[in-house]
Amino acid sequence: MRLVIEKEHNLGKEEVKKKAEQIFLRYKEEYQDEIADFQQDWNKDELIFSFSTRGFNIIGRIFVSDMNIRLEVDLPFLARFFRGRIEAGIRNNLDKI
Repeated sequence: MRLVIEKEHNLGKEEVKKKAEQIFLRYKEEYQDEIADFQQDWNKDELIFSFSTRGFNIIGRIFVSDMNIRLEVDLPFLARFFRGRIEAGIRNNLDKI
């Protein structure tokens, strides 16, 4: 199941990328007991990330443009039961950018 969320911004690409990095770092620290195998890699304006949590493998991408940020994450089938909570958490963090 793919979850796609977009948000407009009025910051430069580099500032948005920096803020996205800060959010990931905060998540890694805050949920260090629940997140394993965390990986992230920037390829120009695209961040590819993956991690495992509670038995789920999560893979996603963040695309940064001059006008918006777009997150695409592939959620495991069983995670669909938590889709609302997951989406709300992501939107809450994107609002901080």
